[in-house]
Amino acid sequence: MDAGGNFGSNFALYLMMIICIVLVGIDSIELIRLSNDWSHIKAWSMTKLEGCIRVELITKTAFAVFSLLSAIAALTLTIFLTINTELFLQKILAAYLNLVYAVFGPIMLGFTIIGLANWNDVAFTCDKTNPQNKIFSFGSAFSLIGCFILSLLITLTFVIYEVVNLYINSILGREDQNKILRTCFWWVVTRARPNITGNQQNNNNNSNNSNNDDHNQNNNRPPQENEERININPDVNQN
Repeated sequence: MDAGGNFGSNFALYLMMIICIVLVGIDSIELIRLSNDWSHIKAWSMTKLEGCIRVELITKTAFAVFSLLSAIAALTLTIFLTINTELFLQKILAAYLNLVYAVFGPIMLGFTIIGLANWNDVAFTCDKTNPQNKIFSFGSAFSLIGCFILSLLITLTFVIYEVVNLYINSILGREDQNKILRTCFWWVVTRARPNITGNQQNNNNNSNNSNNDDHNQNNNRPPQENEERININPDVNQN
């Protein structure tokens, strides 16, 4: 069973590695093709299409670069998991996650915000037969919105994790604490604690007072009433 499980996991990793290598090759070919287009952009320098084609090439190049980086990140992950999983998890995983966060978090988020700010230039392509007409590009619009949502989620998730981690470390007084945050937290706790203690004392006093009142009422009753309460069941008393 163990041999079969190891074979299945290794087969999955090798399959993922092959897919990542293919994706890296496809993205690299796309970047080479775009570089050739950049070399021919001078032919459009004296036409009305120069500005539109330039923006289109910038958009395609940005998407191709991030696509290539994502394929390289996936390929790197599969290679390390195939070679030595324990070494990767113990010594390389933190650096790998920080690098992935930096590329696909704030950096990609910044590019997508610029793209959204220039929506008409990014989501629409030029009609080379008529420069006045622009054609809506569903692929560019979908890629821009998808990259924006993905980068925003990655950024927010990492920021929330770091804030919660810093908050916990500051409260517990660990090495990477924030002294200002720790001071503010314990100042609030010490200010709120007397109020909680005072409320508990008031509740205890109220309960004690109610018990004393009941005791006093029992003591102030006439003896006949007390005897009647004792002799409620005379048969039991006779036995």
